[in-house]
Amino acid sequence: MVYDNNYPGAERSVAVDTNTDTWSYEAATNPQEESELYEGDAETKTLELTPTSKRLEQQAAPFARADSGPAIASLSGRAPAAKQYNQIFTEGKAHLLITDEGGQQLGYAGGKLVNTIPGARYTRLKTAMPAGSPEPLYWLPDTMPVSVEIQGNENTGKTPTDLMMIGPGYAVGVEEITLEAGQNDTAAFVPEDQAVTYETDKSESPTFVIAVQEPGDVGYYFGIQGTQMEGGGQITAMLDTKSKDLLLNTEKLKNTGTFSLAISRVTKTAEEDLQADDIKLPAGGIIYMNYGEWKGPGSTVQFGVDTNGDGNIDDVYEVAGESTGMPVWVWIIIGVGIAILVAAVVVFVIVRPRRKGAAAIAA
Repeated sequence: MVYDNNYPGAERSVAVDTNTDTWSYEAATNPQEESELYEGDAETKTLELTPTSKRLEQQAAPFARADSGPAIASLSGRAPAAKQYNQIFTEGKAHLLITDEGGQQLGYAGGKLVNTIPGARYTRLKTAMPAGSPEPLYWLPDTMPVSVEIQGNENTGKTPTDLMMIGPGYAVGVEEITLEAGQNDTAAFVPEDQAVTYETDKSESPTFVIAVQEPGDVGYYFGIQGTQMEGGGQITAMLDTKSKDLLLNTEKLKNTGTFSLAISRVTKTAEEDLQADDIKLPAGGIIYMNYGEWKGPGSTVQFGVDTNGDGNIDDVYEVAGESTGMPVWVWIIIGVGIAILVAAVVVFVIVRPRRKGAAAIAA
């Protein structure tokens, strides 16, 4: 017998069959809508017993910073557990298969959910949606570089998909990927460098997202929008917080395109925003921008371009920014010291900065 506040005064019960290890419950999340059957078995692991006391404790985000920064203050003063995780999640109908440097995997392999990565885990979301949907939340040791296969659902048409990693004090990912039925793209996350590499053989225009909480209660959000990848290719986005450089590696991009850059800087007392449009995205080149030199709305931003990836800056030009507004959800991200809302299974890319008189990135 269970209490269901959508059915006041009615006797309600969950049916559990201990012989077949199955359960079922017919209900509706909205009492004004038609009910549907919720069900599961020993494999889905969608029925659990949790003490109410556990839900009343102060909660610590597994990806929260372990210092005295804003992330801790937002958790009612309670520090997170000693073991920290990065969270990888997707929005859309894609499955993920995450692979570490040793070839161990977490995610969907051959249609089955597997986990052989030491120290990794996943969290299933309890819903009435079909089996395998939505995608679980994946948790990895916070310093572990991984590759991610983004698997398009063969039973649907084009599907918009976002892929994100949230770590201690930062977030990085790729949004607005359009997966066709059966399409598999790849991405790589390097937490140490706060970098993501995205690779596809399709024509895509994804948005790269990086957000970071820096010392002194300063938060930055970067949205690299409309990165045209005609005919496919590979792009790496990285944030070098030591030199305050935002870098884009297009050495393996097949065709030249353009992109727009949105930046927000938030402190306790001010918010500053910049929007720069129609920035040239050279195929085979490397772009960098020193965001530490940005003086706020109305000022210009300098971009350095290494047109052939040899480590030397061949062109420098300025872009005049425009003042814009920042979404409320970005405020929330900065407030907890993290960011919101990807790496090849066969080829793993490690991103490292290299400099010859100016910032550059090589993959």
